This record gives sequence, structure tokens and C-alpha cells, in this order.
Amino acid sequence: MRFLSSLLAFLVFACLVQAAAPAAKTGAPAAKAAAKAGAAVKVVAPKPNPLKCDKGVDVSTAVTAEQFKCLHKEQKVNYVTIRASQANCNPDPDAATTIRHAWAAGLQEVDIYLVPHFSCGVTATKQAEDTINHLKASAVKFGRAWLSIEPASGWHPTDIKLNVQHAQDYFNALVKAVGVKRVGIYGSAESYEKILGKHSFNTKKNTFPLWYANYDGKAEVNDEKKNAFGGWNKKTGFFMKQYDAKGEACGVKFDQRP
Repeated sequence: MRFLSSLLAFLVFACLVQAAAPAAKTGAPAAKAAAKAGAAVKVVAPKPNPLKCDKGVDVSTAVTAEQFKCLHKEQKVNYVTIRASQANCNPDPDAATTIRHAWAAGLQEVDIYLVPHFSCGVTATKQAEDTINHLKASAVKFGRAWLSIEPASGWHPTDIKLNVQHAQDYFNALVKAVGVKRVGIYGSAESYEKILGKHSFNTKKNTFPLWYANYDGKAEVNDEKKNAFGGWNKKTGFFMKQYDAKGEACGVKFDQRP
């Protein structure tokens, strides 16, 4: 979710074989279909029905309703994940408005992602609570909340145990705030293991959906063995794959994520 420049980053996700947990009701006309999509993103239905695939974008800054309408009409974008927290550990002030714009443009599913920053002096629990409370106070609806595990968060360079505690505290606060069926994890095999080692958020009772990055340019999810990490593998399913982040549409240039 780190971008070199530009307003949007074009993300594409591949359809998965296994169904994942249902997203929350969002209040949008198509919320019942709770889409999880990307250029090929995966859509998840309220029940473990065959999953639909759509195109999606990842948004890190403010986006207007007109831009979303353009992406929806011209690029067939039906799904968006919007950044909800900032590097200063505060809620993103543009998130609520951008969420409203996405729904107004007719997108089928609107999710958020949160980055648990490590060294800003605010506990992980409070970071998560502040962000969700800000969105609730703004009276906006969203589907799933994705916890982003990536190097940009300023994790401890050597103390994996400390990183795990910080991430787990944040994760637990999210589950408490939005419900166990509305939380997922974003990461890649390489960055995840450098930050959290072999730690898994999954339990015997719950396997949480994984949105994983593998920039191989392939829309197929056929690399589970190569990219297995954090307790996710071919058996559990990966939920959705981010395989490209470059392009240009609706007057916006998309930079490839480093």
C-alpha cells in the first residue's frame, strides 16, 4: 500500500478457489453480494457460494466521486480498499469522505486497510480503536478491515517478538471493534516473515482471509506453495492476490508498488 506518487494505485487480484468469511452488510445496493474484487479481485458472497471476480483499486489518498465513477464505468472497477490510518497513528481524515464517494459511484464493495505503526508513541490497541471509532462517528459503512503487515510501518528491525505483540494487539482490537468475520490480513511472504516470523493470526476456530502480494503479472492463484506463510497455504486458501499495481486510467497514473 505504499505508492511512489499519484492519486490511486491500480491493484489487481485473482480469483481464489475457496470461499472466505462473509463481509459485513454495507448498506450499498449491492452489499448483499459483498464483493471482494480486483483486476481480478475476488468477490465473497454472504455464504460460501462460488466466488465472483471483479476489478479493484487500492486508494491511499482522497478520491472524488467522479474519479470513482470513471473507474467504475471505464475500467469496470467494482471494489476498493481505502486507507483508513496514517503514519502519525491518527485516522486518515480523508477516509470517510472517500468511502462515501466510492459508494456513491456505484461500487459493490468498499473495504478499509489499516497500518499498525510501531514507533509513534500510540499503542496498537488505541491506533485501531481510534480509527474505527472515527469512521463510526462519521457514520460511514465499510465491509472488511484489512490489517497491513508491511515494512513501511517502521517495525523493530530485529525483535520479532516485539513486532508480533504489537501486530496481535492491533489485530485483537480490530476483531473486538468490527467482529471476527470482518477482519483480514494483507502482506507478502517475504515482508511478513521478516516482520513477524512464523507467527499466525489463524486459530483452530478461525482462519482469517489473506490478501497477499505477488507481482508475477498472473491473475491466477496457482502459487500457494511458493507463497505459503503465516499459516496460510493451499489448504486454507488465500482469498485474493495482488499481482500488479501499474497502469493509467481516468487521468490518473498508477505506479508500480516497490
